[in-house]
Amino acid sequence: MARQVTRRQFVAGAGSAGLLVAVGCSSSTTSSSNSGSGAPKRGGTLIIAQPNDIPELDPANQSDFGQLQMYQAPLRRKAAFGQHESDLATSLDVSADGLVYTIKFRPSVTFQDGSAFDARSWTFAMQRQAFSDNPYHSGPFGHYVSLTGGFPGKVKSIEAADPMTAQVTLNEPIADFEFALADIEFAAAINPAVIKKDPGGFGQQPTGAGTGPFRFAERVANDHVTLERFDGYWRKGLPYLDRVILKVIPDSGARVLALKAGEIQMMNVVGPEIDQLKDDTRVQLHSFPPYFANYISFNNADPVVGDPKVREAISRGIDRKALASQFSFAKEYESFGSLPGLPGYRDDLSWYPYDPNAAKQLLASAGHPDGVDVALTFATGIPLGADPQLMSQALQGQLSQVGIRVKLDQIDPATLYQSSFGPPGRKDYPYQMTLSLFGSDGDEFGLMQSWTSAANYAGYHPAYLQEFDKAATEPSAEARVSIYQKLQQIMYDDVAFVPLVYTPIVQATAANVQNLVPYYLETAWLS
Repeated sequence: MARQVTRRQFVAGAGSAGLLVAVGCSSSTTSSSNSGSGAPKRGGTLIIAQPNDIPELDPANQSDFGQLQMYQAPLRRKAAFGQHESDLATSLDVSADGLVYTIKFRPSVTFQDGSAFDARSWTFAMQRQAFSDNPYHSGPFGHYVSLTGGFPGKVKSIEAADPMTAQVTLNEPIADFEFALADIEFAAAINPAVIKKDPGGFGQQPTGAGTGPFRFAERVANDHVTLERFDGYWRKGLPYLDRVILKVIPDSGARVLALKAGEIQMMNVVGPEIDQLKDDTRVQLHSFPPYFANYISFNNADPVVGDPKVREAISRGIDRKALASQFSFAKEYESFGSLPGLPGYRDDLSWYPYDPNAAKQLLASAGHPDGVDVALTFATGIPLGADPQLMSQALQGQLSQVGIRVKLDQIDPATLYQSSFGPPGRKDYPYQMTLSLFGSDGDEFGLMQSWTSAANYAGYHPAYLQEFDKAATEPSAEARVSIYQKLQQIMYDDVAFVPLVYTPIVQATAANVQNLVPYYLETAWLS
């Protein structure tokens, strides 16, 4: 069966965490790399602003950008969208039936307290999540549950076959299990000694907990987290920076002023902030995956928008090209379900393109010859994607031209996100229409799963849920891609949602920040 949505699959959520998701890779709005000039320089402090506090640093309960610098998993994300590569692992072998994963780890890796990392330490951290009778099982581990279905869920065993080899055996295939092995929220190596010292609370002060390039130094609640260079890091010569400080600055305007004043060197930016910074020679703008897409969700039980003719009229009343032109870095999102660049994306499905006359005719045939009144709910304060308030106002203006009179209702991001997702095949949904946002770090199965619980679509179109369940246990990646394409066809035929625009992460840095790569700061340096 389909599983609940998590932050990993729906990366954006409602922006309730407000975390810096990744670090970019371009030296301007168009360049694809930023290698700096001359040889890298060692030393210096990089201060990164983020809007919310980091409540804990146990990656199994919550992961964020800072923890990507502290912890590592068998695999890690590549710069290319949706791809991964070896990190702590030197090889990964998957059995033909998709049930046995054999991981060989690299030697000579140490935790940040100097103790040795090996297969036993990795399986220790995994077992404390998987098995509820484990003496160190002390967290909600929601991400583990979402992937496996429970404790231990679809996991049969997690064992060290020898000092440098771990083996995970499943009861049934998990389609994106390999992808999850690149996710520290699921598969981070955590120092057993640190866990044993304080099983439920080590995330507050995780000294020596990881194997990554930066080690924990200090956390002051609601103010900052400081990370320092780990001199014993196994990638010799890295990192270059002495320290990284994650500074909590809730107000977006204050973050922009701090960047201009040189008080911080990095922050995520959206619409109005981009406009303020794009011509500032003290600042660089970087764009990179993951991608975030704005779209419209519907209440399929509603007597008005539950009619596919009305949904198609809404789609044909929206000029996506004009929308995209209003937002920096935005592109038209012309299909729906997956994202451009992923294997299953259907670029052959053009989502009911802009046609005002057809929109009016569809409304008339649906019994609304004089137009129709609808409510669009949206949330502001989301530091990702296109600006939701400006987007809502633009949609209101466009749709008014075809007789769709839109009332705008604003709510807070957490409320919108928490109510927008439910169990697979849910029947309820509290809003008529919502301006929604989703993002992906490249897990296409996770995206397809998301549509089983977004709004109440799958509850009224069970064919989607039935087809998705085939992908959930299909060990062949090629066969899963074929299913993903069928799922997008189902959503297209139902006019399930209305895609609008998609945007990358956009990040602003001080001009002296050099050699950024996606996700990781180990090669960054300050000129």
